[in-house]
Amino acid sequence: MTCNYCVVTIRKALKDIPGIKYLEISLSEKLIKIGGEFEEKALVRAIKSAGFTVEKK
Repeated sequence: MTCNYCVVTIRKALKDIPGIKYLEISLSEKLIKIGGEFEEKALVRAIKSAGFTVEKK
């Protein structure tokens, strides 16, 4: 993630995933914090489909 457009793109990619209760995207830290009960594979697939890589911490 390098710009606000990246944040908007990721937010749009994740908006339809059921079970996400909390979503925080930090551009400065290049970090996404997500809470709730959701399918991790769907989350990763959505982020990758938006053109980003995923590194789980």
